[in-house]
Amino acid sequence: MIRRHSSKFKQGSFNNFCGVYSILNAFDHLLGDAFTSKIAKRLYTDLLRFIEAEFGSFATLKGGLEPAEMRTLTKFAARAVCVEQPRRAISVDRFRPQDEITDVGGLLELMDAELTNETIAIVGFEGRMNHWAVATGVEDRALQVLDSDVRRKMNREEIKVGNNGNNRQRRKGDGLFFMPKQTILISVTE
Repeated sequence: MIRRHSSKFKQGSFNNFCGVYSILNAFDHLLGDAFTSKIAKRLYTDLLRFIEAEFGSFATLKGGLEPAEMRTLTKFAARAVCVEQPRRAISVDRFRPQDEITDVGGLLELMDAELTNETIAIVGFEGRMNHWAVATGVEDRALQVLDSDVRRKMNREEIKVGNNGNNRQRRKGDGLFFMPKQTILISVTE
């Protein structure tokens, strides 16, 4: 079952801020009403300060956050949210499929098993640019996604499984490649 939380943070015309907005949307989805506007604004500010201090100015955002930077930023955000929500435990882990994922059907099966009301994923995509979005569940053989500006379903036909950096065969217009090894799982428990 997919939890339907109505509010969502939108990046507007800030290209390459998709990683920051994915983190905000992930915690908004997982915490619901407990993720207040005050907490969200503080976290947003803290994320930008952390990026500047740890990764060297906002130049990092010019080309988007790399997977290692995104994992570091997500862990930082989890610690910050735990300060605001001390009765909740938040874990941040890498998605580690046992076998290499080569097809969309296998990917959706694994994601369906991982994603629950307590666990979502920040998914790394590669394509015309690197991109981060929040996967909240699988429904009707489609991945439910909170993207930077919209909640949508990604049908099987839209998803291509990438092999984490070795997609030289891609051409402009090939679409987005879901990168399983760049996927971050976030879980919240009371």
